[in-house]
Amino acid sequence: MRFKTLLLDIDGVVCIRGVLIPGARELIEQICDIGINIIFITNCSLHKIHHFQEKIVPGRNFQIIDPIDVLRDITQKHSHMYKNDSIVIGTKEIRQKISDLGITIFNYKYSDRPDIVYIFEKLNYDQEDLIKISRFVLEGTKLYCAGLDRLFWYQGSVYPGVGAITEQIKYMTKVNYFVLGKPASPIFELAMNNDNNPEDTLCVGDDYEIDIIGASRCGLKTAFLTEQNTSELSKVNIHPDFIVRNLNELVEKIT
Repeated sequence: MRFKTLLLDIDGVVCIRGVLIPGARELIEQICDIGINIIFITNCSLHKIHHFQEKIVPGRNFQIIDPIDVLRDITQKHSHMYKNDSIVIGTKEIRQKISDLGITIFNYKYSDRPDIVYIFEKLNYDQEDLIKISRFVLEGTKLYCAGLDRLFWYQGSVYPGVGAITEQIKYMTKVNYFVLGKPASPIFELAMNNDNNPEDTLCVGDDYEIDIIGASRCGLKTAFLTEQNTSELSKVNIHPDFIVRNLNELVEKIT
């Protein structure tokens, strides 16, 4: 089976615990040389902020699609809905990127109830801050999150993922949230806006619930990278098109 485009997750596919997998750079260059387009699709906006796309293969500039790109697309289409007062929980760089979209960001420590709260990556989530955010949500503030990842790695250390933090707020408030990144459809749909044909596109990830279910629901072919026992997959309704141990094994199957 030949694919024209690969949608590659970053963490767990080309990086492990925040470090580039040995041989990944050469493998990605090989994929490009045979004419397959690579688009990275990730819930971690820090990858783009830290110019991962320029570091993976020097001399090649890869597109990275992340939750901030989804938010940009939404605000352009529905500007009247997303120019409201907002609070962003995330790193300083992420807050600046969202501010650049024209979204008014307030300091949550001193703000009255905002219209929207956005949850993004942050190395240290302050529990008192999350309680205050939860109170805003109980009072009617809308809750958006970058994705549903349980954890993420940064410079070799593991941190709570946006999904873990958002689920904590949901558990306290019993209020649903809107997901910008995977496994929700907007990030996959944005990746397919580049005239990519779903039949010619393969989404590659190492998280069944985040990557495989999300992409499959958008009609995409999927490849699940795992070294774990996959017998449990026989009990689920959505099955990956490929199950492999690593990216190198996948390339051997599709080229």
